[in-house]
Amino acid sequence: MIRWRSLLLRLLVLSLFAVSAYCLATPISRALFLRATERVVGAEVQLGNFEISLGTGQVQITNWQLADSREPSRNLFQAKQAMLQIQMDELWQRRWVIERAFFEGVQFGTPRSSRGNFPNQPQSADLAMPVFERQRNPAAPLVLEDWWTETKIILDADPRPEMETVQVTQDLERWWPAELSKFEDNAAELQQQSAELRRELGKLQQNPLRDRRQAALTAQRAQQLGEDVLAARKSLDQLWKNWEKDKQRLSQASLRDQQTMQLGSIDLSVGAVEINPQQLSQLLLKVYAEEWTAATLDWLQCFQAALPAVKTKFEGNQKRGFDVRFREYPPLLIKKTELTGAGNLNGRLFEFGGQINHLSTAPKWVAEPVTFSLQSKGDNATRLSGIIDRRGSQPCDTLFIACPRLTTEPRSLGQTDSILVNWSAGIMALHGQIHLQAEQLRGSLHLQPSEMQLQVQQIAPLSSKLVNELPLVLQSINRTLQNVDGFDLSIELSGSLQDPRFRLTSDLGALLSDAVTGALEKHQKDSTSLQLAALQTLRQQNLSRLETVVLARYAQLKRTLERDLVQVAELRTLAQQTSQNSGQIR
Repeated sequence: MIRWRSLLLRLLVLSLFAVSAYCLATPISRALFLRATERVVGAEVQLGNFEISLGTGQVQITNWQLADSREPSRNLFQAKQAMLQIQMDELWQRRWVIERAFFEGVQFGTPRSSRGNFPNQPQSADLAMPVFERQRNPAAPLVLEDWWTETKIILDADPRPEMETVQVTQDLERWWPAELSKFEDNAAELQQQSAELRRELGKLQQNPLRDRRQAALTAQRAQQLGEDVLAARKSLDQLWKNWEKDKQRLSQASLRDQQTMQLGSIDLSVGAVEINPQQLSQLLLKVYAEEWTAATLDWLQCFQAALPAVKTKFEGNQKRGFDVRFREYPPLLIKKTELTGAGNLNGRLFEFGGQINHLSTAPKWVAEPVTFSLQSKGDNATRLSGIIDRRGSQPCDTLFIACPRLTTEPRSLGQTDSILVNWSAGIMALHGQIHLQAEQLRGSLHLQPSEMQLQVQQIAPLSSKLVNELPLVLQSINRTLQNVDGFDLSIELSGSLQDPRFRLTSDLGALLSDAVTGALEKHQKDSTSLQLAALQTLRQQNLSRLETVVLARYAQLKRTLERDLVQVAELRTLAQQTSQNSGQIR
């Protein structure tokens, strides 16, 4: 006999239990899910609508926000909509296993209306921010100081004193007036002797009875005076030949100076002072390399922060109205996560899609490490992928970056007190790999900007003579840089996340040093050529003036000596006659 009354009572109890289980499944699951995800990020998690189907294991969530434990005023992760496929059989064994997760409208780093950290909750060491800012934008040392100093000395130097033309001209201007003065003094002395001899002959003629011997001596003096005047005349002719030789010497010196200029063999040459290309690259690209290093390390930290904080003691937010406690929190495993959304790379917004695999609060429970791959959409295609392994005794993380064609914005490189280079908009290929094992960081970034234009906007005053001509020098430099549409930059990383270090190498320094040195060499040659032309003009003017003086004084000396030769010849004849007359009278 069926006890309908008892059966109906049991059915009623079972129905009430089923209804209660159905009604309580969503709030209990929501509370458990909040606790599990809060333990993952170590900060507050907010959920909008949360719906779970116990039959199919599907969970739908809207407006899912996970606060960033490193920066509680911002969200580490935010999704407009999420769909999870939970394995219900694992849930009954107190393990959260999400077979597949799909997120839409994902954003990173969005601001929060309130701080998302828990009261009195210490920050996990695993989530500590690096202190890369300690090396950011330091006061850059004045590199290339020696090159600046030596170049200034060379550009300020006057090459004219080193020119042979100047030395020869100075010698001639010093020697010829002195030599002509000697000849003029000698001619004046000969004229004085001639006058004395004439007076003495006059006395002898007035007194024929004077000593015959005196008349003979006078005749001898007249003979010697004639020889002296003739010798002076011959010396004057030789002096003119010397003048022709000196003019030829000056022309040859001028020709040698011109050949020296054409061959560029002046001792003081800017090209002889080499710029250190590595120092120049360091000066121009240090801040730029720091920015990309910081952005790359920030991405690595972003993925690290998304991992479960397995060493952190979790204390939930006791302000919630619903609390469920376990002796041990159930482990969480998300086998495959697919997501789409928007991100930011070094200040550039982009849309992306990708997946994260094997994310778990108990890494040793999972056979595979966490792997992720994100691919941006559009022209600036960027791929971020990596492996985050927490299964061993030491954490081991690797990040790969590939940006085949990334749009670059215009910017300035260098310093205003040395050299400032403008970099126009263009594209850039970026490839990199970063590996972090425990605290040791190593890796490299390779950047290849192209389809851009470099232009030297400013260069420190190298010379007081160059101030007015600096725009012409910059034009010459930039004409050379028109053939340059890109360069390479390699960054080698070392140190740790808390104290990252890098060493950069680039061919930009060599490209710019060639352009700067070439322009300065051209300026120096042009300037020296102008100085040489001015020097040649001045030489010609000095030579013409000197030649006028020499010709005038030479002509005067020649006339004087020729007249003296005639007069001395007359005196010799007169002296001989006087001597003969004196002998006859006796």
